[in-house]
Amino acid sequence: MQKERVNKLKSRVSESLDIPKDVTMGVPNIKMIGNIEVSIENHKGVIEYSKNILRINSHIGIIKIYGKELEVKEINQEFITVIGNIEIVEFIK
Repeated sequence: MQKERVNKLKSRVSESLDIPKDVTMGVPNIKMIGNIEVSIENHKGVIEYSKNILRINSHIGIIKIYGKELEVKEINQEFITVIGNIEIVEFIK
């Protein structure tokens, strides 16, 4: 219950100050370019990596990417970019 109140407060502050929610709440910011590239900011590391599945930890749970010929194009502490034939992006709590 306390976490929910804190998240609502952060959301209101974000809206009133016109600050992106991914900055104030630490949630991932996901950008896709068609089905060939996905970039995720605010990740917490890679859990699983293969040519067909990529599981990425985040503050909201696991982000699972299914596809073919998946390849990590770029990764650092702030973001990860994946290229390939992306078929499904799934959120697991």
